[in-house]
Amino acid sequence: PELRATALVARLGMAGDDAEAAALPVREMISDADRVLKLSVIRALAVEPSVLLLEELASIARSTVDASVRSEAVFALGKLGDSDPSTVPRVLEVLVALLSSRDVAIAAREAVASLGAPALAFLERGLEDVGMRGPSAWAITRALAGFEPAMVAPVLQRLLEGSSDGTVRYRALRQLRRVKSEAPELALDSALLGRVVLSTIQGAIWLI
Repeated sequence: PELRATALVARLGMAGDDAEAAALPVREMISDADRVLKLSVIRALAVEPSVLLLEELASIARSTVDASVRSEAVFALGKLGDSDPSTVPRVLEVLVALLSSRDVAIAAREAVASLGAPALAFLERGLEDVGMRGPSAWAITRALAGFEPAMVAPVLQRLLEGSSDGTVRYRALRQLRRVKSEAPELALDSALLGRVVLSTIQGAIWLI
């Protein structure tokens, strides 16, 4: 199965105008109930990504099949987004929805981080949504840990003042501490941090 899947996916990559026809046997294999067949195709697609199989990968990633199969589909989606920028919005839509899924959360975080700046901007826009609170927002905040310190620090600092979710602010603060320990030379906004400290103390006094 591994050899056949690799051959079919490789042929799909060279099919040109006949790509739709070449995709048919690949779709048949990936939709087969046999776990080995699914894995064979998914792993081949991670090496030779094809936009024609994007929705099939998304469907498997969101399904209730074996967690290892879902994780492989998530990994393949990340590779597809990395190889074809036009697929990034759809790939991120699928991956971000999986960040709070216990079985594939780790794979989803790694795949999201592999997409770099576009993924970081997508995550921040998600956190700016006033309806994005609770576990979904917390999962997105946790995913920020996968990005380079210099890239993610400005986003984390904006969350400290911009998020209405206390857990998001707390997690952002903890990640800033990690960022600073990993990159001591990185300058943080001391005025902003001062405002956060003052606001926190005032809130605590008010509650008392």
